Amino acid sequence: MGLWVFDPDSQISKRAVRARQAFLAAGYLANAGSFTGSVDGGLIFERQTTLGGAAMTQTLEPRVYYLYSEFDEQHVSTGL
Repeated sequence: MGLWVFDPDSQISKRAVRARQAFLAAGYLANAGSFTGSVDGGLIFERQTTLGGAAMTQTLEPRVYYLYSEFDEQHVSTGL
């Protein structure tokens, strides 16, 4: 018997940071966002077998997982 599993997922993260005027000029507001996506998939194979006279089910479950996450440089220029 063969079954399959497929599970896509995505996420968007958004951040906002307000810096103090002592650090940056005029209440600087920094925004950052990034996307993360993943795909998880696999197959399930089962077969009936015996071990030491006891009946049991043997299962093989190969899986593939892919993750993508954006990279953004988080450099803040102070103008100094």
